[in-house]
Amino acid sequence: MNAEFIFYVLSLVFLAGGHVVIVRRLRQDLKGVGGKLSREIARANTRHQNFSLAVMLICDEKQREKIVELLKVEAKENGA
Repeated sequence: MNAEFIFYVLSLVFLAGGHVVIVRRLRQDLKGVGGKLSREIARANTRHQNFSLAVMLICDEKQREKIVELLKVEAKENGA
């Protein structure tokens, strides 16, 4: 066998191994980003609910009814 052929084959094997490592790392990174995004969406929903409840507690009855109507409109727009 020719030395150039052996070098060529070893180069291809090394290159393929590098691609496998890169693909695995990218998949792990994407899973990590997806998890962080899901947690942030859940936190945003919780913050919105906490804020709405806090506003409801400090308002009088007339203002509370207005807020309830606004929240109903928002829920319809969001498909809830």
